[in-house]
This record gives sequence, structure tokens and C-alpha cells, in this order.
Amino acid sequence: MKNLKTLFTLLIAVLCYSCTGSTGGEGDKTGTETPKETPSGETQKGDYTRLYAMGNECKITTEEVANLFDVDASKITTRVFPANRSADVRCEYRLALGDNTVVFKVSAFRSTMDQVTKSFKEWTDPTYVFYDYVSRSASGDQLIEKHVNQERLFVLNPNYENELFIEYGIDFSARYKEKLNASEAQKAKWSAEEERIKQIAYKAIDFLEEKYRD
Repeated sequence: MKNLKTLFTLLIAVLCYSCTGSTGGEGDKTGTETPKETPSGETQKGDYTRLYAMGNECKITTEEVANLFDVDASKITTRVFPANRSADVRCEYRLALGDNTVVFKVSAFRSTMDQVTKSFKEWTDPTYVFYDYVSRSASGDQLIEKHVNQERLFVLNPNYENELFIEYGIDFSARYKEKLNASEAQKAKWSAEEERIKQIAYKAIDFLEEKYRD
């Protein structure tokens, strides 16, 4: 009889443990949550659906561009294409900086998941011919490729369709002869300014990443 009673007590204990699932009950949060699975298998620090969404609004405002360049917004002329915003927009900002006019463009462009995946695999391959021009955003979530000989940055995330495009630089379209006949000192000055603008373009990617991360 004593053995039967002991067996019955043990059975009740096992059943009670099975009901709670753990000794801490429902309030027990000590376990580690399973990381969110992503199509690429990469661990992401947020959701970037809004960052890569197409639409009729600029990804960055005139005031935000002014903050990035540390200038007054009155020095910036903003143009949106198409002007009536009837389709996916491309946004251009022209900044009057001293003797130079700087062109800064930010937009999203359509790209399928197959295209994004192909680019992601290509850019992250150490044998890729332009591998040295590939980098990551501050969080590591966005992949960036700089055009080899133009002031352009292409940005993608392996978990989202579409890509971002940033173009930057001093506008020499009406200064061809001046650029051609410039002294070495002047060329060096322009080169330094172009490098500064490039760093701001990379900074813009980190800003957009923070702005649209959910």
C-alpha cells in the first residue's frame, strides 16, 4: 500500500510539470528566443520593408539633406521626377556650396528578389572583380557597392526586393573648360571636396537605415 501511494504521488508531480512546461510557469522568460529567419539566412537588426518600398515620396527630405551637409536648407534646390509624382519618384538635391554646385540624388529602383539575390551573391564573393568597392552599412545589414569610376552608390538588402541608388558630386556640366584647364592645386582641391561629399553619401545610407528601420 505504501509503495502504491508513493507511485501515485510521483505520477501527480509528473502530470503537473507537464502542464506548466517549466518550473517557472508562463512567466518564465529565461529561455533564448529563436532569431527571426530571413531569406538570406543573415541575422538582421530590424525590418527594412519601408526603406526599400517604392512610392511617390522622397526617401530623404530637403531638411535632412541640409543636416547631412551641415548647410542651411535655403541653399538647396529640390527637384522631384516626375513632378506630379504620378509614378515612383527620383529625387534630386542641388546644393550651393561656395564656388561649387553639388548634385545629390537619392531614389529607390525596382529590382526583383532574383536580381537582388544574384547581386548579393556576386558582391559578397571575394573573387568578384569589384569586390574592393563593396562595403556594409553601419549596422552591417545593407550591402553597398560603389561604381568603379563614377560617383554612384548602389544599396541592397538580401531580404528585400528593390534597391537604393545614390548619386553625388560636384556639377561640372557647365564647367568643362574650367575643369580641363585647372591647375594641379585646383584639381587637388576639387578632389578633396569630392571625397568629403562621398563620405556624406555613405553617411546618408546609415541615416536612411536608422530612419526606416522597424
